[in-house]
Amino acid sequence: MKLPFAPVLLSALCACSSGSAPSTPALRADASITVENALAASRAAVDATVDVVRVAQIGARFLTEQPPEPPTGTAAAELSLTFDGPNGGQAIHTWNDADGDGKPSTGDTFTETFVAWSDGYELSGTVLFDEVVVTGDPFDGITWRIEARLHFVNLVVTQNAATTTWNGSVLCTREQRLTAKLLVLQFDSDFRLGALTLAAGARLERNEYPIDFTMGIFVQGFVTVPELGGGLEVATVAPLSGLAALQNPWAGTLEVRGGDRGVLQVVPVDFFNVEIHVDADGDGIEDALLPAEWAEL
Repeated sequence: MKLPFAPVLLSALCACSSGSAPSTPALRADASITVENALAASRAAVDATVDVVRVAQIGARFLTEQPPEPPTGTAAAELSLTFDGPNGGQAIHTWNDADGDGKPSTGDTFTETFVAWSDGYELSGTVLFDEVVVTGDPFDGITWRIEARLHFVNLVVTQNAATTTWNGSVLCTREQRLTAKLLVLQFDSDFRLGALTLAAGARLERNEYPIDFTMGIFVQGFVTVPELGGGLEVATVAPLSGLAALQNPWAGTLEVRGGDRGVLQVVPVDFFNVEIHVDADGDGIEDALLPAEWAEL
């Protein structure tokens, strides 16, 4: 069966909505992709890209949580709120309102301390937003923009009984437009997720579209996978899309390229299942089609 596998330039891939990605050093995909390791390669690609933007989405949601009694005045103030996780655990949201104006503004900092927070992932550890620049009013404005540096500090992430520890920082933009709410992550340094490394230059984005309650995930990046003995190029050929309220996409294509022209595509079938199309020698002919569940990735 002939597949629509085609060479892809990472620099041209992510149909992102704002800003430009940091420059990417020349990296060569050299991990072999085979029918036997296709599931492991797919899992590494999802772990280092799709999972990262999903977890960042959880942390960023608290930036616009309006406290019942926000601080007022001109003096710096610190406010802490505790939120229960949808399926257990807690998140302690600490807002350092640097100018005491009672609204998120430039110079503020935000810290989220997760204690066994459960919402598709179980999170324990710290997420910190600093170097904050705010345009507009995130509490009451129709449109607004928050730019910050997002730090993951010994954040322990557990999903499907697999646990990794995340450390690193990323440039983060959270923006509300008239037709979409954006979350953009731009990596200007390498990011460690347990054994995996997402290289500097990666860009991940998750957009929500309130008009029809859908979302789209766009990714491009280079992931080093010790289990496979090298690196993989990962990118969305078509955005991973689905309902904003649900974790898993139902449509789109995530493409993973390795050495010796090997390539695979992860294609959602529905909210629970995917198909992994494998072209191990890059000749455009499918060598295997592997059914899998999102839970395996």
